[in-house]
Amino acid sequence: MNLDFIYNDLKTDRKVFEKDYEFILNQDIIVPDSKPDILEILHRNSNICIERQENKDGRLKINGIVHVDVMYMADNESNDIRALNTEIELNQTIDIDEGYSDVIPRVCANIDSIECKITNERKIGVTAKVNCTARLESNENINYIENIRDGNEDIQVLNSKLPVSRLLGNEFQNISISEEVSVSDVDIFEILQTDVRIINEEYKLSYNKVLVKADAVINIVYVTQNNNIGTQEIILPFTGFVDMAGITDNNIIDIHFDIKNRSVKLNDNKEDRKFSVNMEIGANIKSFENAEITIIEDMYSLTRGIGFDKCKICNDTLVCLDNVFHEVKESIRFEEPDCKVIGISSKIAKSKIERINDKLHIEGEICLEIMCKDSNRIFIKTYQVPFTHIYDNQKAKLGNLYCLDASIKNVTYSVLNNCVDICVQIKFKISIKNKMDFNIIANVREEDNRILCPYSITIYYVKPHDSLWSIAKKFGTTIEEIAKYNDIDNPYEEILQIGRQLFIPQKIVKSVV
Repeated sequence: MNLDFIYNDLKTDRKVFEKDYEFILNQDIIVPDSKPDILEILHRNSNICIERQENKDGRLKINGIVHVDVMYMADNESNDIRALNTEIELNQTIDIDEGYSDVIPRVCANIDSIECKITNERKIGVTAKVNCTARLESNENINYIENIRDGNEDIQVLNSKLPVSRLLGNEFQNISISEEVSVSDVDIFEILQTDVRIINEEYKLSYNKVLVKADAVINIVYVTQNNNIGTQEIILPFTGFVDMAGITDNNIIDIHFDIKNRSVKLNDNKEDRKFSVNMEIGANIKSFENAEITIIEDMYSLTRGIGFDKCKICNDTLVCLDNVFHEVKESIRFEEPDCKVIGISSKIAKSKIERINDKLHIEGEICLEIMCKDSNRIFIKTYQVPFTHIYDNQKAKLGNLYCLDASIKNVTYSVLNNCVDICVQIKFKISIKNKMDFNIIANVREEDNRILCPYSITIYYVKPHDSLWSIAKKFGTTIEEIAKYNDIDNPYEEILQIGRQLFIPQKIVKSVV
């Protein structure tokens, strides 16, 4: 068959699989000979880094590290405060349908809970419950028929325009940070725990590159030679260039940072004490453009029979990508009269997003851990604080898929009269998409199904669901011919009334050899 089509490409990015998994990890911490026996566990802190994720032969392999810091009171005369550190390997394999072999895995993991129990004075048993969300994303390149070239006048085509999100780039870059930072208290004896968060994310576009910038905020809890607890906050700016060909100011940019590994150590120089910080941060950048594509919805020939198959295409059109900040405020009064706040840490315990009456409702819970000290001891107070946010954006009703990424950006507090006022700033990254399924024409072939009208003109009465296209195709003529004989000025905008009488002329076209 001598048909010359115009083809085009559409690269899509869509979620094809998502499922939550729970893993239980166990490991013992043995107290080294250089540290005293354990009397009491004061606090435990943990974080997780996913180092490798691989989808092969229908199996998703996940490798990562759970970092655990345990602060304890020593069983000695001075009840020294000391820290134990360990790393628990996360090595899991998840069975995935083999049909998802050519997709990109995206694994998000968090520590749901962690328990530390004293086995004896020299050993602690650690149990970590890890929640993993395994997501598979398909970056398909779809080759579709956009139109038919000139010279095929006997072929009638019905075009449709569809809004789509075209994936332009999906790139990943590791950014290394290596710094030495002066300490605020030269009397530091040992680092007890560290927390890291990423704030102030931004990007700039240059020629075929994306410049990403952000700040790594490191909160350090330490103990001094005199057994006093102190804290220090370090802010380390970092930048990185990510190659991305053809990027423009009109593109939509989505950036996600992952802390791959971290190391904060105290040097041995007591005259010039410094923190040695080494980190690796993964920057994942996606670039999109919202566009309108033209596809052939239907076709037929006036001179010969043709047939074709249709294949289903899925596209998640990005409607909105927005960053919203929300403050959670809480006032807590202590019963202990001489209680002193050493520091406050927080994490998102849970969060969800749903659409209610054209608005997006965000609900969740923050876990607050307040490290306190009175005249006798150091202790931790834990609170669960709920939050609610209503995202009122007209674009919410244009989508049917809603994704939320919630993260803590800042925690401030003030203490007055045995009451602590806490303000937690949360960042919501909200993604609104419209999931679309559409059919495209494929495998056009010649068939013996040409429709020949035996009459020079036919009287036809419009039936339900009829259109000028369907009628023209039924009788082997053209929309233009029907419009000409029925005084229809705008045939491609005409809405036919049921029962309307139409004159259908026979279209005579020279056969194509």
